[in-house]
Amino acid sequence: MKIVARINAYFPDRNYGFLHQNKDGVVVKHFLHLNNVVSGVPKTGLMARFDPVLGEKGSIAVNVDILGGAE
Repeated sequence: MKIVARINAYFPDRNYGFLHQNKDGVVVKHFLHLNNVVSGVPKTGLMARFDPVLGEKGSIAVNVDILGGAE
């Protein structure tokens, strides 16, 4: 099930960042890695649509589509 969340922080020199999803007033964090991005270029502040997968250290965003938005 795809969900949409904002890229809270992205570190292009390290190819990873974090997505924050507001779920009923609770912030759910998802790890984002460039290898899991299928379209678009991740930047802090943009929205992303993705499938969450539970990893050893928490939620990982896979099949990520970066959505347009503020630069």
